Amino acid sequence: MLVGLINRAYSKSPYKPVLNLEACYENHTHARPPCPGELKEAWHMRLEAFWGLLSGAAGHVYGGDGLWDAKSTSASSGFFTPMSYSQGIKEDGRDDMRWVRAAADSINISDLVPCQAMVNDPRSPDTDKDYICAARSKNNDWAMIYTTNGRNMSLNMDQIACSNVKAYWYNPRNGKWYANGRESSTKLPFAPVVKAGSGAPDHTFDPPGGTGKNCDWLLILEENV
Repeated sequence: MLVGLINRAYSKSPYKPVLNLEACYENHTHARPPCPGELKEAWHMRLEAFWGLLSGAAGHVYGGDGLWDAKSTSASSGFFTPMSYSQGIKEDGRDDMRWVRAAADSINISDLVPCQAMVNDPRSPDTDKDYICAARSKNNDWAMIYTTNGRNMSLNMDQIACSNVKAYWYNPRNGKWYANGRESSTKLPFAPVVKAGSGAPDHTFDPPGGTGKNCDWLLILEENV
């Protein structure tokens, strides 16, 4: 599995950059367990990209059935989804990669350290679609936590060094920020002060909306200065 492979590579010395060169393909029907027959959609594209980013990968490669063999027509070719290249390039998951990139560009990637110790109940990326993936900075002054299906996140706030943080919700489906009951292109914290640092109690964050497929959110915690 992607996360397990990245974790093993990340633990080696010296550490070498890892890329997921063949993530799942959008509009491909997955033939392998644990979900045989599952059609891969935009949600799957985002979750694999964010799992990789926050697990310490150096990059991510998007793939789509309609782009794989670059057909000029939508005629079926057996293994692949009947889709032309011009249709495939307009797929939602391909478009969502811009919001993954925007999140990555908002930090210094070389400063990112995977930090699953921050999450009290992360679940397993091998078997669960409600996996929660976390990373922090080397100086422990910011953190990013991705919830795959929007379930509540109980976090160990003592994993962050500063005494309190500002908390932001980032919507990976459209690149907007959520605060005060609405989305905006302006980065605004939904919680301006959350206690952190040594001795800070665990804090549970409740993502906007419901839970399940397409309810993924990125939580960003930044030092309150």
